[in-house]
Amino acid sequence: MTEPLDLPTSHPRPAAPSFAGRTFRFFVEPDLTQALATLARGQSKSLFSVLMATYQLLLAKLARQRDIVTGTAVAHRTKQELEQVIGPFVNTVPIRSRLDMARSFVSYLDQVSASCANALAHQEVPFERIVKALTPPTNAPIGQLSMRPAQ
Repeated sequence: MTEPLDLPTSHPRPAAPSFAGRTFRFFVEPDLTQALATLARGQSKSLFSVLMATYQLLLAKLARQRDIVTGTAVAHRTKQELEQVIGPFVNTVPIRSRLDMARSFVSYLDQVSASCANALAHQEVPFERIVKALTPPTNAPIGQLSMRPAQ
């Protein structure tokens, strides 16, 4: 069972959610982007996998947790009969990784890359079906959903 991420916040949560948010924009320097792309090529991985592994490591460090699930939107049209249909076909797929601090980043990258491939292989499963199967509590804030299997 995956525990909810317990990320640190700069202020206490309000009693009632306001859903007000902010945007934080930043830019990755071209030299760093090139270094990450070189790492990805050297390990025969995608840049997406390298960035996902890095992002999950950041979440793990901030939350002090080792079982991390993130979601990413996919918009692939895997059926030929849908290629000419107009409109978005977007689904969210969960990518789960478990960190073992004794392993190297390259070993972790292998795991994340395999998790990404597995998620994409099952991208046609509607995210709503996954959420329903996990039965999250309906009153929990979005960041506090538990990932426990349905009874």
